[in-house]
Amino acid sequence: MLNDYVGVNNIDGVYWTLQVELKFYGCIFLLMIFRLFTRYSLWLPIWLAITLSYLLFGQPPKMGWVINPGYSCYFISGICLYLLWNQKHTPATNATLIISSLLCSYQSYHQAAGFMHSSEPYEWVIAAIIAGIFHGFFLLIALSKFTLSSLNIYTILGGLTYPLYLLHNHAGKLLIDWLKPQLNEPVAILVTTAIMLILSYLIYRFIEPKGAKWVKTRLEQLFAITRDTPSKALDRNA
Repeated sequence: MLNDYVGVNNIDGVYWTLQVELKFYGCIFLLMIFRLFTRYSLWLPIWLAITLSYLLFGQPPKMGWVINPGYSCYFISGICLYLLWNQKHTPATNATLIISSLLCSYQSYHQAAGFMHSSEPYEWVIAAIIAGIFHGFFLLIALSKFTLSSLNIYTILGGLTYPLYLLHNHAGKLLIDWLKPQLNEPVAILVTTAIMLILSYLIYRFIEPKGAKWVKTRLEQLFAITRDTPSKALDRNA
């Protein structure tokens, strides 16, 4: 996950997002360490201002090492929408949400070309509009104007997102290329999509729960040993 810092390419092209997430988690960890986490009315506008400064003027120059400025607006919007939903918002966070939402559409317009081959400006505009639509949709949820039913299928679909993210790109393209000579391209894509969804479900249903349980058990054992070490040392000294 830290491969970029040591000059190693991603195993899969889409894994670049993992480092973006890790930087965000690292910043949240620092806010918790310095007991600033709940002072979101202070650090959210500051974060947005620094992001705008970097995107407009390239300052501060090393911001990308701390947290990705190109995608900060999406994180900021998400936090503001959560605060709105949890009724912990303030006028400052509401203003931050408006600005960050507009910035997300702006960023989507300028970033679209990097995700689409030979794209046209009208497609960049569509990307910006889609970003705005998603913000509007989540705003309706945050304001309790729209509520999803408590159906198990939503839990399953949510659980599939991460294994599907890990599998779909490189493995999916290889499978499509292998199937295309035997099937026509649309059918190859449909079959590949079905296979990726089935594999994602198997990982979500059988592999992830066991893996998470194993990791949790080992971490609990490790922290138990760490907690016991000082007391054992005192017992020996006594």
